[in-house]
Amino acid sequence: MAMDISSSIDEREYALQQEGLAQALEDPAVRGAFLPGLPPVALAIYEWSNTRQQAIIQNWVLVTDESVLDDIAQQVRSHRRSAADQPTAIGNALLFGLALFNEAPPCAAFTIDISGDGVNNAGIAPNRAYLRPDWAGITVNALAIGPTRQMETYFRRQVIRGPRAFVERARQFEDFGAAMERKLIREVLPDVLLGSLE
Repeated sequence: MAMDISSSIDEREYALQQEGLAQALEDPAVRGAFLPGLPPVALAIYEWSNTRQQAIIQNWVLVTDESVLDDIAQQVRSHRRSAADQPTAIGNALLFGLALFNEAPPCAAFTIDISGDGVNNAGIAPNRAYLRPDWAGITVNALAIGPTRQMETYFRRQVIRGPRAFVERARQFEDFGAAMERKLIREVLPDVLLGSLE
């Protein structure tokens, strides 16, 4: 999971984003998606802004029971923002996530879940980042934040990748938690259950 902390996000919005993610991880429906008795999901969380500004919030952990999600939610709440005045380097954020998979436990599927409220304005563009050959089999989904569909359209056209990739939308930062809940359920549920949501 990759969370935008670029300069377009003020301290109030950052707090709403931070708490929204923590509450999403505590949501019973999200927990039901993570913990249906299947092989566990491996989760890592980082925040990003400029080309070299990425910081791990939660390193890789296997979600084996609710106590693990409790610990992750607490880690999200206690994390201190690593930057506040940097531009938006989405391509570099994607490449950071790609490299992070090298440290992941063995997985049947790989997904980067990136959220943001602005277009790429620094570093490598997303389409250039995707020229790397290492992207085979990796899905990128997005959570677009904004009152209009401009960001949703941008993420759909420029950022997401993979045959079932999708964009979820939060109209404002107050909606971030609910949008993240919907997004996590859609990402984590097995395909047989996912079909009932579409």
